[in-house]
Amino acid sequence: MPTPTKPASYPSRLSPAFSSQKFSDMRKNRHTVYIKRKVGKDMAKRIEKICYQPGVFLTVEHNDLCTKLEVESSVEELHLGEQTSKRKMNFILEKKHGVFPNIKKLVIEPGAAEIFVDNEVFPNVKRVDSRNPQYLSCDRMLVRIKQGAARSLRNVFDLASNMPVNLSMISEIERFALCQCMSTELINTGSLRCVSVNSFEGSAISDMSYDENGTKITGGILVDIDDNADCVSLPGRDANMIAVASGIKFSNAKKIIINDVDFTIRTIIPSISGIPEMSETIVINDPEYKAFSEIQTLANLSGVKNIEFGEKCKWFQSIDGIAYTSSLAYLVACPSDRTKEVVIPEGVRTVLSSSFKNCSVTSVKFPDSVVNIEDKAFYNCKRLKHVDFGHGITHIGSASSWNVFASCGLEEADIPEQVTYIGSGAFWACKLKKVTFHEGLLKIASDAFGSNVDLKEVTLPDSVIHLGENAFRNTKVVHVHDYLSDIITATGEPAVFADRGARYTEIDINGKSVFVPKHIKAEDRRKVKKIIEDWIDGTADDTDKLFEYAITLDEKQETAIKIYENTKSENAKKYLKKYSKDITRRYLEEKRKEELIKFIGFGLLSKQGLQEILDAAKDEADVSAYVLQMMQKKKTAADRFKI
Repeated sequence: MPTPTKPASYPSRLSPAFSSQKFSDMRKNRHTVYIKRKVGKDMAKRIEKICYQPGVFLTVEHNDLCTKLEVESSVEELHLGEQTSKRKMNFILEKKHGVFPNIKKLVIEPGAAEIFVDNEVFPNVKRVDSRNPQYLSCDRMLVRIKQGAARSLRNVFDLASNMPVNLSMISEIERFALCQCMSTELINTGSLRCVSVNSFEGSAISDMSYDENGTKITGGILVDIDDNADCVSLPGRDANMIAVASGIKFSNAKKIIINDVDFTIRTIIPSISGIPEMSETIVINDPEYKAFSEIQTLANLSGVKNIEFGEKCKWFQSIDGIAYTSSLAYLVACPSDRTKEVVIPEGVRTVLSSSFKNCSVTSVKFPDSVVNIEDKAFYNCKRLKHVDFGHGITHIGSASSWNVFASCGLEEADIPEQVTYIGSGAFWACKLKKVTFHEGLLKIASDAFGSNVDLKEVTLPDSVIHLGENAFRNTKVVHVHDYLSDIITATGEPAVFADRGARYTEIDINGKSVFVPKHIKAEDRRKVKKIIEDWIDGTADDTDKLFEYAITLDEKQETAIKIYENTKSENAKKYLKKYSKDITRRYLEEKRKEELIKFIGFGLLSKQGLQEILDAAKDEADVSAYVLQMMQKKKTAADRFKI
């Protein structure tokens, strides 16, 4: 077997968790400083040279960090740390700062805190004895005791030995723990739960040949897969797998065969969840597996574009890389990285919950056979621009099915005429600019079209009899043929219709508009509803007083302005004249010049009010010019009536 070699760019074993600041904070007492060296122009880095063992000198930085040793050739037993625990010292020992082949035994004293060592620093250590409760005594290995009973393997020394590495009671193998180690056999791995990235890099294990499945397994650990393999078959539970080394590049294999879905989901997938990509094609060949959720988990892995099924898998089938039940009744899962158009085949009746969740598809066409789309089926499909609903769907979501197309990239939606119900959050937070409804639609549930900030206006068919709360939140204008019994919730909080930029809601009924404050106290809703109903019936028209029911002053003023602009209401006029100074002052502060000029144009301000605006708007030439124009008009009108 060739001698394993370590990469040229060998990273430091210093854990990111242990910064120099943290080491500095640990320092209690300072020894005599023997050496000083400059770091930069002004900062002096203090360094100590300590000898607490004959023949051994430690170079220690000001933060109790030892990065360099000087050991006489006669020393075979090295003590790390002082016998007392009063001073905690941290050891970061890299090969480039010294190699000590004569050391046969390491003793971890109470004074040692963190120890990060390259294996090559002590290539012939056969025994580690610990007098420190944070480290374990054992042959050839440095083992750190963590919280509870967790034990972490940091180093395997005695590099030339090919004796089995005993991992009894070891729960974690840290980075580069076996680097340059010639052992290829791992025993007693039953407690192992985590194998870090690069644990075996530069070791004899990393140089082992791949088996016929394109895998490299030792001691129940999946060490690696063949990067150049066209197809890699992952082991199942019958392979006595204990753990999987993190950092395996599954994306390099063209196909990954999964023989045991449950085992793969619970043992293998957790180890690769942090890897950017999976193989483009996953082949499921598990004869026992019948459930849906795990298939969706596999399909949702980054990089997956196709889901296929082997001959042994009789419960499912694949059409164009998408998973269906063998009967074709259910669409189970679409791969997350699929980008092309999806045409669902005739015969599919139900699109299962989350089946397209987070997918990259741009277009979906439903057959007439589809009658049910479950909750979050297309949730967060950011690239989805077009949906052809077909002629079979009557409900887009249901009482138990919500957020069907929420957070999608849809800019337009044509709701088919056979659709009678749109469920809660069905198109919430999409990119919709236009929605077309057809006669026959009865109910639109809460939040159905909420948070579509670009959906400025919609027209509802006569058939609609119910709107849920927040159904059109952020939509400024909603045209309806007749008054809806619960449209009054538009004035509540949360609102059915509410434009974030406006402080009122415009409701268009039979071609006429009524303006309602965005927020109304709950106890006033009945009054507001009665005013609107009387207006519709023609028995009374007090809609010009609706501004009086606003909760906030801003909303009250803005609603009154809109009412006066459209109706020239005397009620609104009287109110606006009373608060004209407040309104103009607010417009100036908020730099709403266009709205200020429009308000001045109403002619509600007195000469004194105009003069105050002129004084306050010296730097606004266009505003000042308009104010002077209005003042001249008032002067001319006054002169006309002089006696």
